[in-house]
Amino acid sequence: MHKWDKTFWMMFVLLETVIIAGNIWFFTPVGVIVGFVLIAIALARFGDYLLHKENKHRIKKSEDSVEKMKGWLNNQYQLTQGIKDLHDYRFHKMEKKKIILDEKIDRNYRDIAGKLIDLENRLNMVSRALISQRNAVILPDVIEKPIENVIRREKDFFEDVWRKITDMTEKKGFIETLSRGVKNKVLEIGSNGMKIRSEMTSKERFIEKKDFRYFWEKLQAKGKLDLAKDVNDPNLLRLGSVIIAVLARLPNVEHDLKPRVLYLMNENTHNIGTLKRLRKKI
Repeated sequence: MHKWDKTFWMMFVLLETVIIAGNIWFFTPVGVIVGFVLIAIALARFGDYLLHKENKHRIKKSEDSVEKMKGWLNNQYQLTQGIKDLHDYRFHKMEKKKIILDEKIDRNYRDIAGKLIDLENRLNMVSRALISQRNAVILPDVIEKPIENVIRREKDFFEDVWRKITDMTEKKGFIETLSRGVKNKVLEIGSNGMKIRSEMTSKERFIEKKDFRYFWEKLQAKGKLDLAKDVNDPNLLRLGSVIIAVLARLPNVEHDLKPRVLYLMNENTHNIGTLKRLRKKI
């Protein structure tokens, strides 16, 4: 209903009220009845107007609620879209980092593989060189004279042994035990012995020349020396692992580990300063 319709019907009710009042004044019942009917129609129309206004207000309120809901949903959508964009950005960065990391790992793998191949080639070259050296014929003027020959010619054969020991240890700089491979640094070599320091315990010890003589004479007398059985002196037994490690590197002395035994050979079987394990006949 238009706002002018409301004014019209209000004026209509007022007019009909005046007419009814005039008819009552002049005693015309028909006019009164018609007036009341018209007033009822006008009031019904006015009621429709009020009801329409109330419905319109409710519709407006509902539309406002819908608009608010739309605004809230739009905010939620924008928030969700922002979270999605952030997730996509982080995922993209992670994928980029993963690609870079995979490339770095692949490069490192190729580098390590190349180094391993190079190391393997070097080891093969060393192995071939050792095999060639082992199979090579040693010329008579290169090979050292066996200590046994020195024993036969010289009265004090140990002096030649001691000279070889001091030259060898001074040149090498350390003594490595046979069974555990513990290094002992040679600190000082004198005419009456040598001073060493263990790299495992950092303990310094002095091994006298006579201690080496004792072990050598035991070895020379029996042709072999069992450290556990042939050495009874506790003090010498504590130094025994170092002393037999030195004697085992003489060119005509071979060794075994279980048990630790030295064997005096009739000829030089390896170069001085190196080790050779005895091959037992089966």
